Amino acid sequence: MLTIRRSKTDQIGAGDAVAIWASDDDALCVPTALHRWMRHRAAGYGEEPLFVGLRAGGAIIDKRLSDKAVARLVKDSAEAVGAGDQGLLEKTFGALSGGVARHYSGHSLRAGLATAAAEAEAQFHDVMRQTRHKSVEVARRYMRSADLWKNNVTEKVMRRR
Repeated sequence: MLTIRRSKTDQIGAGDAVAIWASDDDALCVPTALHRWMRHRAAGYGEEPLFVGLRAGGAIIDKRLSDKAVARLVKDSAEAVGAGDQGLLEKTFGALSGGVARHYSGHSLRAGLATAAAEAEAQFHDVMRQTRHKSVEVARRYMRSADLWKNNVTEKVMRRR
């Protein structure tokens, strides 16, 4: 369980609990990665703010990671991964022009979770609880189907029984 003490939609700091499942694979396990980072941070600086920048060579900067820095990290990672999986990206976004990175932002992380959860047939209200969306309209915009045929309602209606 993770407690988000303050967010864009919780400026007064009431806090919100979010459950994050642990993976059997330590390389993919979010709670394991977070605990490792917290130990590293505590040894080098302390605990506040949690997400900070790093200088070349790995020295911690004591300033909060900016939204622009997160966007840059997401774009750089998408560019690195996208070069190896152009087919998946084209399936998701159509023919890409101008580089892979321009199709991603910090919101891509939240949208990716919402999309993957929906395609895994998670209930919409459960996705909203996890992403902490308050508005149905906004939450729907975060779900970007990579496969329009998966869970297609016309198939469910038209398929002979």
